[in-house]
Amino acid sequence: MSADHTLDLCGDRSLDQRGRPRMCWLDPGHTTHHADYLGNLWEDRAAILHRLRTRWGHSHQISVTDTGLWKAVALDPGARWATEVEYTPAQLVHRLRTRRVPTPLRLS
Repeated sequence: MSADHTLDLCGDRSLDQRGRPRMCWLDPGHTTHHADYLGNLWEDRAAILHRLRTRWGHSHQISVTDTGLWKAVALDPGARWATEVEYTPAQLVHRLRTRRVPTPLRLS
């Protein structure tokens, strides 16, 4: 007698602040933030991307890699820091806030 003990999980993946992978253990189709087996929560990537692009899209191209790294590339080719890559969206925002990005010049 055997039983199938497979779990049906959401499976969304992200990285924690140290770059360690984590996976959502909630049921598929859940309507809350994702949560790992320790109860650590994270927001859906699409919602985070929308928020970051709304806030930083005037100065950076914001994306998330297949491996879960968050990336901001300066639109100004002369920017001192052209690219920022971090494990979490919060780390990326902190990095962008601490880097002085010049305001684009207005053409008359």
